[in-house]
Amino acid sequence: MRAARYGGGWSRSVNAEIAEENNKLPLTRAIPVVIANAAALGVRLTRKDARAILIEAGSSEWHHVGKFANRVDYYATEVNYSQVLADMKSSLEYNTSQGGEFYDVDLRLLALVEELELSEQTDSER
Repeated sequence: MRAARYGGGWSRSVNAEIAEENNKLPLTRAIPVVIANAAALGVRLTRKDARAILIEAGSSEWHHVGKFANRVDYYATEVNYSQVLADMKSSLEYNTSQGGEFYDVDLRLLALVEELELSEQTDSER
């Protein structure tokens, strides 16, 4: 594993550095980026919502980071919100049709789907 110097010590692999240059970040650092990207689209996300969206989209790769070369998942911050939220909505609808129950986060995410759909309709009318 080749490592890159960061902050005076060895912190992450060279490939992790390249991933970060390509807007792929560890979950804790990706969440604020996704919130900002969604805000630019006019959608307000909480940290919990952004985390759920990133996890639903899935990690795109992993890299060794830190003093002990721990394996860390990296997530793409340029998320196709429409597709991820539509997938989540389908999953939630299937869950309820199978006798499952909605949880607070599910209801919030459904509201986000509707908000995003309205935002997209408004953009297409312009």
